[in-house]
Amino acid sequence: MTWPSHFPPKCPPEKAANLDGQIYRLISGNFPKKKDFQSYCLQYPNRNWGGKTCQACGLSVHTSLEDCLENYNRLKRRIPSLRKKIAVARGNNAMGKILNTPSKEDSSHHTWWLPVELEKPWELFEVVTF
Repeated sequence: MTWPSHFPPKCPPEKAANLDGQIYRLISGNFPKKKDFQSYCLQYPNRNWGGKTCQACGLSVHTSLEDCLENYNRLKRRIPSLRKKIAVARGNNAMGKILNTPSKEDSSHHTWWLPVELEKPWELFEVVTF
């Protein structure tokens, strides 16, 4: 796998595993689009990420629908106008690396680092309906 040139050295970290299994991501519209798969590093290139630069180069995902729903509901309580959808993809080794990167509020948060070979990740996702 080849990593994007904007990734810092040793990113993704050695302890990150090959992606294998379903991953869930919050998206902005009715179907996954390119803009839903831009890392914070690319969205805010002049921001100082400090010790979290590598994590900011990846994307936030969850490995279970229940955890993603819990995160969505937590965000919805803080931002009542939130209009996000949940999208799911079946991951495989060619899709990059993943690591559990918990936060204070979300112990099940994972960071997913996409290799340059994965040019259109949004095409691998579909919206979850329930």
